[in-house]
Amino acid sequence: MVVATFVRGLLSIMQLRIYAMYRRTRRILMILVFAFFSEVLDRHCNHLENHWSSKPIVTDESSSFPGKHLCTFSGINTDFTYLFIPAFCFELLLFFLAITSRVSLNNMRERKATPGTSSLRVNS
Repeated sequence: MVVATFVRGLLSIMQLRIYAMYRRTRRILMILVFAFFSEVLDRHCNHLENHWSSKPIVTDESSSFPGKHLCTFSGINTDFTYLFIPAFCFELLLFFLAITSRVSLNNMRERKATPGTSSLRVNS
């Protein structure tokens, strides 16, 4: 739970940075908000489907951890990578938005081209 909250916080910071890289464009904000809430909604739907259904919980003794029992849901097959596709798509969107941002590159070039200016600027 702590790790998931930490990762969510990092992704939130990444979203805010990308939003700032695109000079707080409303279109980018809408894309990021829609993608974020789509991923969160999918995660919650999967959680509800797997935890509140009538599928029994099966406990098996783990071969990796002798003497310990692991709880699994009998309804999830062993190939459960489909659960991570929405998160992967959202993170891929963040990656491509960060890579394709020419605004930040132009700002960096502008700062280097103007001698004697400070790196702290106020947008006017």
